[in-house]
Amino acid sequence: PGDYQFVETKAPEHYKLDSTPIKFTIKKSQKEKLQVTTTNSLTEGAVELIKVDDINPDTKLSDAVFNIIDAKGKIVRTDLTT
Repeated sequence: PGDYQFVETKAPEHYKLDSTPIKFTIKKSQKEKLQVTTTNSLTEGAVELIKVDDINPDTKLSDAVFNIIDAKGKIVRTDLTT
C-alpha cells in the first residue's frame, strides 16, 4: 500500500518521451489490480522535396510527382507534386 508514480524513461520509436510522473495509489484494502493508462504523442516531422534540372541546378522543375514510402515499403503518401 502507498503512493507511487510511473515515470517514462524511454518512448516507443517515433514517439515523444513524456517524463511527467503518473501518480497512483494502492490502498491497503485493495483486492483488484489497478490499471493505469497513459498516452504518447507521435513525433511530427516535415520534408520539402525540390526537383532541379541536372544541367542547371538553379532551375527548379515543377510537376514531378512522388510517393513517400516507409522503411517497410508501405506507401504512406501519394501524388506529392513539386
